[in-house]
Amino acid sequence: MKLILYILLALIPVLQSCQTKQIAKTASVSKPIYDFAIINMNDIERGDLLYRLKGVKLQEGQLFVDVEYSGGCVKPHVFSLVTDGMVRDAGVMKFALLHKTKDDKCKALLKENMTFDISSVLNLGSEKLKEIQINEYVLSLNGTDY
Repeated sequence: MKLILYILLALIPVLQSCQTKQIAKTASVSKPIYDFAIINMNDIERGDLLYRLKGVKLQEGQLFVDVEYSGGCVKPHVFSLVTDGMVRDAGVMKFALLHKTKDDKCKALLKENMTFDISSVLNLGSEKLKEIQINEYVLSLNGTDY
């Protein structure tokens, strides 16, 4: 009985140090990097779309994007919003959000709120522009002051 008690007492500091390391590891997650670029939309790779869009909103030229992705080991995660800047016949300008971080083997579900200033691109096609499409989301610009 005493032997079991000694073993338990010896394991307590070891277990506490493991918990402390785990807490420190979680707290050191840094913010993703966001950028905006004009590219050929045919150059998008399927591997750059490994995330889930939770919401998209446009206000005064700022595109607000809520996203979920898995990871936690690679820091920071890099996101890029891209467009070709073309307004299609239907008055739609297409955008894509790309998740450029690769090989993060961790499985934590991470959530981020991102903001992109797209006012300069919106002003390029302002006369014909009626909607913007970011992945599967379509935002109508009727009455929107962008």
